[in-house]
Amino acid sequence: MIRRHTAALLGLLAVAAAAAGVTLHLGTPAAARAPLFDTPEATYGPAAAVVAVLLLWRRPANRPAWLLLGSGLAAAGYVAGRALAAHPGVPAALAGAGGWLARWTWAPAYLIVVGLLPLLWPDGRPPSPRWRPAVALTAALLVTVTVGAALDPAVAGGRANPLGMPALGAVVPALRVAFAVLTPLVVLLAVAALVVRFRRAGAAQRRQIAWFGYAVALTAAVSFAGPWQLRLAVAVAVPVAVGVAVTRHRLYDIDALVSRTLLGVVVLAVLALVYAAAAGWAGALVTGGSRVPGFLAAVAVALVFAPVRDRARRAVNRLLFGARADPYRLLTGIADRLQGAPAPAAALRVLAAETAAGLRLPGVAVDVVGADGRTVSAAAGSPVGPDGVRLPLVWLGETIGELRAAPRRGTDRLDLADDAVLRELARQGAAVAYAVRLAAELQHSRERLVGAREEERRRLRRDLHDGLGPQLSAVVMTLDAAAAVAGRGHAERAAGLVAQARDQAGAAVQDVRRVVRGLRPPALDELGLVDAIRTTGPAAAPGGPAVTVEADALPELPAAVEVAAYHVVQEAVTNAVRHAAPGAVTVRLTGAAGELLVEVTDDGAGLPADRADGVGLRSLRDRAAELGGELTVGPAPGGGTRVAARLPLPDQAGWPDDH
Repeated sequence: MIRRHTAALLGLLAVAAAAAGVTLHLGTPAAARAPLFDTPEATYGPAAAVVAVLLLWRRPANRPAWLLLGSGLAAAGYVAGRALAAHPGVPAALAGAGGWLARWTWAPAYLIVVGLLPLLWPDGRPPSPRWRPAVALTAALLVTVTVGAALDPAVAGGRANPLGMPALGAVVPALRVAFAVLTPLVVLLAVAALVVRFRRAGAAQRRQIAWFGYAVALTAAVSFAGPWQLRLAVAVAVPVAVGVAVTRHRLYDIDALVSRTLLGVVVLAVLALVYAAAAGWAGALVTGGSRVPGFLAAVAVALVFAPVRDRARRAVNRLLFGARADPYRLLTGIADRLQGAPAPAAALRVLAAETAAGLRLPGVAVDVVGADGRTVSAAAGSPVGPDGVRLPLVWLGETIGELRAAPRRGTDRLDLADDAVLRELARQGAAVAYAVRLAAELQHSRERLVGAREEERRRLRRDLHDGLGPQLSAVVMTLDAAAAVAGRGHAERAAGLVAQARDQAGAAVQDVRRVVRGLRPPALDELGLVDAIRTTGPAAAPGGPAVTVEADALPELPAAVEVAAYHVVQEAVTNAVRHAAPGAVTVRLTGAAGELLVEVTDDGAGLPADRADGVGLRSLRDRAAELGGELTVGPAPGGGTRVAARLPLPDQAGWPDDH
């Protein structure tokens, strides 16, 4: 509580001193009035004191706030001192004290803001222990210049200063040289400390540094180039920025503030040139004390203001935020570049790169998740961390991936304008992501089909080479032996060898039939698809669940479609019997709209929560995809499992007629 009340008393003293100084100054006759408002202490002092007191009342240990309070108190003392020194009605002794006060209070007011406060901003500590010498140098310069100015005998025309302290005499010129040499060094160290801290800081602290740096830069620029009215107004920027950065920096967008500042500077500069040109041109036409030149210049400025402001606003927004101010142009440009991409994966990289470049974002990533869980990613710029925005990529009601974007440097989130443009890009990019997903799944399916084909060839080779080949060789050898025995007159023995050859040939025939059944179930050719399902496989197994086969009048089916449908039914029924213990299984075959619909439902236990497709189901998906169809597995209405396959027929496997 003591520190809070001390801060409040010092703040009240600063406000009172500044108010008294301004009041006294305004009461001075114009002829004797000193240019008090040439420097910004009159507004900076009370503003800094008030902000510092508010911060210290909440956090009494805040070192930057104490520094700000000291700077504001010194600035207020400078205002009061100059007013006392310039007012003709003030006694000579009091005027001398005022001049002495104004002579040295400028030093802490100035050096704290440009040197010491940046070194300790925003947590009251230097960026690292290596910066402690810089803090010591700045503090030493501050104390030395302040004390030297206070003890300078020039304050009282060579007499002792009002405090009666000994003058420094010849030391003062040396202090002035030191100030002129060391002050630029101190300012450079302060700027370097802010830059180093900004590069190492997190998003929240970066915003605090950005607020402070922006205010200091704005104040410095106006101090050199602006009129005194503008300097007085802008002087409150530093304390206000300190207050915002410490308390509510998350509620304000520093990027938007910078963009509006740049916009104002550009517009003012252009309008000033227009005014000067118009006034000069009109003045050359009209001479004398006429007001026509000024009137014509004002009209020219009014005519130019709106288009200049719009063009400047667009230019500044493009500089800071990219093309987000014109989403249509951004989306159109990205669409044109996507059309020129050589492949879907390249289009995904184009989407990430163009989004990052178009919105001036440090990093953008696009992730596409396939049906098998595999992820295809493309990124541009720096990696997107967990604090980045994540937008789903939704196509045909299914989330197939996400668009991730990193916020701009110095911020911890994207503003509403960026978010709106990104959401539109996510909607447009979902089509690209879906194409990438289909391409990846097609490639994966092709790899599996090639692998399955090679495995099938290997099996056939093994069956023919290791089974059928030796059997036929044995038949030939047995018949040769029978012929040799018969030639020697052993008819009975020859007959036995012929019978043995016949058995071997029969076994070879069975192997051939087994191989043929592996290529295409013979029941399909003998019975047709519907009866083959009813009489073979688990549907005909004794003791199993009741399997009902329902079929409309099916069109003539190609061989590949018949085989795929047969295997879908057999695999689905086998899985139901093996894993779900159903009481009944229903198989429905429907031919409509140029495709065969195969549906197998059961009333069993249903799908487990951690279900993953096995080899059989993956093979069925590949078969369906090879024909241009699809296979889905999900819960059945009323419980159980439903396996459905859509198999297009070749004569209508392309686009529907209305396309």
